[in-house]
Amino acid sequence: TGKEANVRIEQSSGLSEDEIGRMRKDAEVHADEDRRQFELAEARNQAEHLCYSVEKAMKEHEDKLTDADKEPLSKAIERVREKIKGEDKDAIKSAVNELEQANQAFSKMLYERAQSSGGDTDGGASAPKGDDDTIDAEFEVKES
Repeated sequence: TGKEANVRIEQSSGLSEDEIGRMRKDAEVHADEDRRQFELAEARNQAEHLCYSVEKAMKEHEDKLTDADKEPLSKAIERVREKIKGEDKDAIKSAVNELEQANQAFSKMLYERAQSSGGDTDGGASAPKGDDDTIDAEFEVKES
């Protein structure tokens, strides 16, 4: 076609090579601190999410719980929220582990109560035994 297109890229930021090099060095120097801050923020987010989930489960099953049932979870949630305010990632993770253990005990207790109150009912999950009207048959498809 005889047409030619040229693209020219020029620096529009006005930064010199020295300034760019200094910024890269600063980024490398602060990389560990940035990583620690990221990990702390991640730990806080996970902790807050777990607190929310456990509180939601407690509200959903409030009618099945006594104050004694709620106490370990409430204390664990309170401890996690207290640790979230601090800067110690390991303390947050430790509090989260305690809350997870309390939540597992809570879930197990709810499951056991549901099983004991359900008695011998299996929720219709198994197939009926014996007197069914099922007929086994083989067939062939014939093309005409």
